[in-house]
Amino acid sequence: MGFRAIDNKHVPDEDFNEPAYLRSPDSGLGSQIGGKFDAALVKLYTWCSANNVPIMAHTSHSFGPSSDYEDRADPIFWANVLKQDAFPRLRINLAHFGHFNKAVQYARPENYVDKCWEWTIGKIITSSSEAYAYADISSLGEILKTGPSRKIVECMKAFKAHFPASDERLLYGTDWSMIAQEERFPKLFSSKPFPDMMILFLKAVGYNNTQIEGIMFRNAARFLGLTKDEREKFGENCTRARLEKFYGAHNLSVDWMQAFD
Repeated sequence: MGFRAIDNKHVPDEDFNEPAYLRSPDSGLGSQIGGKFDAALVKLYTWCSANNVPIMAHTSHSFGPSSDYEDRADPIFWANVLKQDAFPRLRINLAHFGHFNKAVQYARPENYVDKCWEWTIGKIITSSSEAYAYADISSLGEILKTGPSRKIVECMKAFKAHFPASDERLLYGTDWSMIAQEERFPKLFSSKPFPDMMILFLKAVGYNNTQIEGIMFRNAARFLGLTKDEREKFGENCTRARLEKFYGAHNLSVDWMQAFD
């Protein structure tokens, strides 16, 4: 929505054009807007890292009031966030992965995947085995269309070949799915739920059943801090412990959490 994950201080005030009140000294941020964004974000990341609270951020070139604003969703800024020692275990989901917009326009899109934001995301999520950096892969309407689905499969095959551990960092999940608006969705959904379509897609890419189970379930459980291992690692300072406390306070059973074990 118009700000970078970090390094906003390098964006001139006049480039923050929306919303209109943003530069107002009375109702907005006034001057040095980028620096104020950075200060607020650092405070947020520090708290989230210390408390194992996950963050989801859109890293697709879409839904911005201008192309400049959309450019600021570039995942390269998240790479700069995750390099900082101040946020040693920041949990970040780089959302809306898998469209390969800069590649699918070509006849052989697999030759251009390294120019896509997805390639940058691949470098981020596979750079450290201890990282909590993930990308979600759920809102792919292209896989419902014969032509686009072939191109996306080829892009994902190239991605998988270059990032063989990607199955440990991709997850099925989104903050807002728009799959139901796809033209072929009603007909396909009548015979097969979309998660099953996603599994067929992942198999076509070359992921095996164990890897697909990770993408469809296990990776999200770890990212959100819901597994038994996360509970043992971080004690009371994790999502699962906070949920257990909340459920206990309301005399509710936590047996359902055993599914994450």
